Amino acid sequence: MSDDDEYEIQYDGDDDVADTGGAGVGAAAPPESMFAVANGRSLGVCSATSGPTDDKRGDPQSSYVAITVDDLLTRVSGLVDDVKEVVCCSEDEALLLLYAFRFDKRRLEESIWDDGLRDKLGISAAPDPPPLPVGCEAEDTFTCAVEMAETSYAHADACACGHWFSDAALRGHCEAAMDAASGALSLKCPASAEGCRECVRPRLFRKYLSPEGFAKYQGYIGRSLADTASNARYCPLPGCE
Repeated sequence: MSDDDEYEIQYDGDDDVADTGGAGVGAAAPPESMFAVANGRSLGVCSATSGPTDDKRGDPQSSYVAITVDDLLTRVSGLVDDVKEVVCCSEDEALLLLYAFRFDKRRLEESIWDDGLRDKLGISAAPDPPPLPVGCEAEDTFTCAVEMAETSYAHADACACGHWFSDAALRGHCEAAMDAASGALSLKCPASAEGCRECVRPRLFRKYLSPEGFAKYQGYIGRSLADTASNARYCPLPGCE
């Protein structure tokens, strides 16, 4: 399914979308800083509402209401708030955990306390951003393992695992992952070749992508919620936007 694919979300009479642990795409929640964009960007997603009965088949007809990226982000924000409260984690951690569990909040909350789960997923509880290495100051330098060049900590950042890289290296790492939602939302630390499993948090995308690039990243988040609906399908109408 490409990034430009369009969906219709059809409901079976329940308010919640199947397989999302209550994450119906039509529900609303107060937006958080990660999600408050309100540009009304179109995604081609439609929410079905019950209509009059079809006289020939006796089946209820449906009317469709367009759902924007921001509608979906608002719903994701509500799920993130719930997970933050239950797991006692940051917004970024909650978002990545929800993505790992396909936005099934119930299953996430049932499984989150399993030994080693967060390390296996690469979403540790370590502070992010991490502190500077012991004994180092912002003006101190280190050799970036990607660029193989000296850079100061003032012009660098790190994943929650504590692996530091130059701003240029992390910018390139984030930009290179933006071809698909799966690449961006499950991106690992640049040190993954050495065995690091830590995921790159959304704050680094927010820091290093252009405004247009980060809007695309947010679109991936919204599409990922829509994709968890088992009854989602392509909109069949030619030219539908």
